[in-house]
Amino acid sequence: MIDDDIVGDWEIQSDNDSLAHQNGDSNLQASDSDTSYDGLELELPLSRGSADDPHPEPVHLHFTGQPIAPTSATIADNEDLASIQGGSGLHLAMEARIKQAFDKDGSYGLFALFVTGALRQSIRGWTSTRLEAGGKKPLTESELNAYLGLEIAMSICPLNDKADYWSGERFLGQPAFIETMARDRFQHIRSALQFQAPMPVTFATVRDLLYRCRGLLHHFQKRFAETAVPLGTSSLDEMSVRTKARSRARTYMPSRVSRRMLQCFSLRGCAEY
Repeated sequence: MIDDDIVGDWEIQSDNDSLAHQNGDSNLQASDSDTSYDGLELELPLSRGSADDPHPEPVHLHFTGQPIAPTSATIADNEDLASIQGGSGLHLAMEARIKQAFDKDGSYGLFALFVTGALRQSIRGWTSTRLEAGGKKPLTESELNAYLGLEIAMSICPLNDKADYWSGERFLGQPAFIETMARDRFQHIRSALQFQAPMPVTFATVRDLLYRCRGLLHHFQKRFAETAVPLGTSSLDEMSVRTKARSRARTYMPSRVSRRMLQCFSLRGCAEY
């Protein structure tokens, strides 16, 4: 004996359906009330009552070929979300200077707004001191600019080994790298690159994981704040930057694609999402 509470109403057939199956009539004709296939027809299950209860009206959804979103509400339809987005944005504190730099030198002009000439001059002096101590030639301004450009290009076209960019093999070598700088000179600059003035190692500096680049971070934070500031609704977002540097500040995350990263936080505006 089957308990009535376990049997669902969707397992009960009406008398008309049973009679049609007994007569073997498999070619059932659609009634005039049937809807076209231009939309989706969802039929609700029967109520838990008698089998003689009438079927509920089917629910029709217009089919557009696109996935059905879980909700039809958008930012434009929601007054609260629209007001948040309308009252948020990015304020350019030096709009005229930014426009002038871009019109004059393009992307290099924007790059120079953050990596200023004074910063490059300091890095060049500190690195030259380290190179000369190792018996190498001092770093020139054109070499520093070329080095920075090659580092940016490596982030766009990543390879497993830095030496592969100067490789003579068919599918590895990059002619632009060979024409810009010799591989040995690039490696010498990279090994001697300094982002701070020489300073004695103390107990405080040893405990500071970022003491070698803290001055550089302060410089960029100041330039970012002077250039653009988010307005209205904003959030503090956690970010991870891929790195191969030998640093105690590096975090190992086995669940990520890039497992070794530096974690930092950024201030983001509403329009960036």
